[in-house]
Amino acid sequence: TVLFDTLDKLFSAEASTRQIQLGFSNSKAEVSAPPLILVRILSNLITNAILHSDASRVLVGARRRGEVIRLDVLDNGNGFDQGTADWAFEHGRKGAESAGTGQGLSIVKDLAAKYDIGLDVWTEAGVGTRVSMSVPRAPETN
Repeated sequence: TVLFDTLDKLFSAEASTRQIQLGFSNSKAEVSAPPLILVRILSNLITNAILHSDASRVLVGARRRGEVIRLDVLDNGNGFDQGTADWAFEHGRKGAESAGTGQGLSIVKDLAAKYDIGLDVWTEAGVGTRVSMSVPRAPETN
């Protein structure tokens, strides 16, 4: 919940300014990953959804899936043409109308690989995009 509270404080004003409903679906499960890395990855994904997806809703959620926690960033925006976003995760690649540097999603890919965080993208043109991260679950303490 600290992670999502932090992200909410960082992005709620920008989302509101752009008339985007930003929501968070918390989980009580804890992850075993460096907090700053998760903030960095999720920040890049949320920024991308707010600035480039033309969405009206962005949802960030966490769900326990066995020994991992799946963190999702979903939007109901434009999605990627041809149902694939692989190209967007390459260094320096950006959409034709993007004012960005083309580094945000490549940073996500690099950090996920470095910290052994699984990354999965689903997208459909005109429907939206979901980027999911699989992060090891922290051991339960009694």
